[in-house]
Amino acid sequence: MSIYEEIRDQQKKLKDKDFKTKWNYFWDYYKIHVIVGLIALIAIILTVRSFILTKPNAIYAVMLNSGYEVSSQDLENGYMEYADVDRSEYSCLIDASSSFDQTHIDQMTLATSQKIMANVAAQEMDALGADVPTFAYYAAQDVFKDLRTVFSEDELKAFGDDIFYIDGAYMDYIASDEYQKDIMDGNYNKDNKYAVIAHEAMTEGKFDIIPKEEMERPIPIGIIMKDSNVLKNAGAYENSVPVVGIIGNTTRLDNTITFINYLYE
Repeated sequence: MSIYEEIRDQQKKLKDKDFKTKWNYFWDYYKIHVIVGLIALIAIILTVRSFILTKPNAIYAVMLNSGYEVSSQDLENGYMEYADVDRSEYSCLIDASSSFDQTHIDQMTLATSQKIMANVAAQEMDALGADVPTFAYYAAQDVFKDLRTVFSEDELKAFGDDIFYIDGAYMDYIASDEYQKDIMDGNYNKDNKYAVIAHEAMTEGKFDIIPKEEMERPIPIGIIMKDSNVLKNAGAYENSVPVVGIIGNTTRLDNTITFINYLYE
C-alpha cells in the first residue's frame, strides 16, 4: 500500500469518529512535527522581536584589562550623558570585562582575540582601549586609524605628550616573513631592535613607550589616558597606563571622537 493510500484509509476510518479520537490520532502521528514546528516558530518570533527591540549602538568600545571591578554600565551611562545620546533611539556598549594576555595564550585570551577581530572585520567596533603592551600588540596588527586623518594639527598638539606613536618600521617587521619565522623557531635576531621589542612583548608582556624622535616612521594611533578622571573614578587601569585608539574601519567616527574626548577630559 502506498503512503497516499494509507493516509486515505486512515481518513476513512476517522471520518465518523469524535473530536477526541481524531485528536489522539493526530497527536500520535504528528506530535514530533508539531513540536519541531513550534520550536521553529518560537525561534523566529524571538529573532524578529530581538531585531525590532534592539536599538543600534551609538558607540561600541572594548576596554581590555581595565580591571575586574570596573562597571561597564557606569562608563556607558557616562558616555551617553556626555554625548547627549537619545536613549530612545540608541544604546551604548562599552565592554570593560574582557581580558587579554599575549604572554599566555589560554582559552580566554584566544576567545577575546577572536571576538575583537571578528567585530573589527564586521565593522562593529569603534574604539579599543588597553594597557600599553596590549594596545601595542593590536597597534602592530594595523587595526587603528592614523590620528592625523582624524584630528587637525592643532587638535593633535592639544593632546601634548599624551599621543601614543607606533613605529611604522616595527609594524613592517610584525607583518614580515622574518617575524613569522622567529615565532616558529623560537629564536630572534638580537641585532634587530624590532625583533627584540617583539620578543619582549610576547614573552614578558613588556612594551616601553618610545619617544617618536627615536622612531623611523612614527604614526600617532592612540591617546594615552593616564590622567583620565573618567577611568580613575571607575577604578580602571589602577596599575597600568591606558591607551585608547580609534578602530580603522569604524562607521561611527564622530561618536568615537566624542568617546575619546569623554575619556580624556
